[in-house]
Amino acid sequence: MTDIVKIKQDGVQIYPQSHWKAIIGAPESVKGEKGEKGDPGINATTTEVATTIANGLMAKEDKVKLDELPNITLEKVGTI
Repeated sequence: MTDIVKIKQDGVQIYPQSHWKAIIGAPESVKGEKGEKGDPGINATTTEVATTIANGLMAKEDKVKLDELPNITLEKVGTI
């Protein structure tokens, strides 16, 4: 089994920046399994979206929690 480890610098956990192309042995493309499509069942095309007062694709309680999450922004720092 592979260990999950923290990367630390001077005792402080750091989060290195990386990219898919930087992974040694990563395949050129990722493709899913092929085969006949089955019945889609209940999904986003057959179910209403949730609101804070009505269940939908998620429970109304989860929608309230989701709406209360803080907004974050992402900053592009480079390309490969």
